[in-house]
Amino acid sequence: QDEVIDPVLDEIFDLVWFNDQFIRVYIPEGAENLPVVVWNHGAGEGYRETNGVNNEGAQLYANEGGLGWITDKYPAIVIAPQRGTGTGYSQANTLAYIESLAKEGKADLNRVYVGGCSAGGGETLSYLRNFPTFFAAAVPVCPAGSLNAAQSEIVADIPMWFFQSADDPTIKAERTRATIANLETAKAKEVLYTEVENLPYTEDGVDYTYNGHWSWILPLNNYYSEEYQTNVHDWLFSKVYEPIARFDIETEVMEYGSDTAKVIIDMKKAIDAETLTKETFTVNAKNISPLV
Repeated sequence: QDEVIDPVLDEIFDLVWFNDQFIRVYIPEGAENLPVVVWNHGAGEGYRETNGVNNEGAQLYANEGGLGWITDKYPAIVIAPQRGTGTGYSQANTLAYIESLAKEGKADLNRVYVGGCSAGGGETLSYLRNFPTFFAAAVPVCPAGSLNAAQSEIVADIPMWFFQSADDPTIKAERTRATIANLETAKAKEVLYTEVENLPYTEDGVDYTYNGHWSWILPLNNYYSEEYQTNVHDWLFSKVYEPIARFDIETEVMEYGSDTAKVIIDMKKAIDAETLTKETFTVNAKNISPLV
């Protein structure tokens, strides 16, 4: 498996401001139509200020989550937003930032991936529920969240690889297993589930066990699964979201009154009308305001 680059965090993750939200982002030099990984931190790395001192960047230092997706084999843009009061954070704005990178020719909107650990795993599931047609794949790790039956139906088309340790004292394995069961009932397209008994390691010839909550150690070190015969990077970066088309919508108020509008959908390419059904064609609307 390829070796993960381990640079000094502040030398590789830029701090950018976008629509009043600050975001840490790694953009490879000469980036052109690259995949994007959104990594969501745990609860302990939420933004806070104490006596005028803040912890901006804690989401990068705590478990070096963003670094786990920076590799030579798969050049990618890595976005590590920080949640919390004062950050301006929102899911919609984070995705709008990705769209802005796509307009600049740097990001490929058909290869956007999302993952996170603990509270960030819960945030990952929330992204999938709220934006089920935005992501090509997801890596929820010991997620502090779940998917019920109805939600599992919504996200069933998104490939997912879950990670969990059976001895996790914070996020009980039963919770993640229940989500997996709901996805299986929903006949989800592709759900991989890696549950380990514990997280062993050896130091100076002595065997130890990491805290069971730290299962992010697995995907962030490009875990290879004997069961699935692949590692995390090869699996994740092989996934491509293939919508029928991406399109623009224009609205125009017509002379019949302010409550009547003409809607123009430019599909960007020829489309077979027989392929358009309520199952294959959806419109996600945003920034909608009443006609005046």
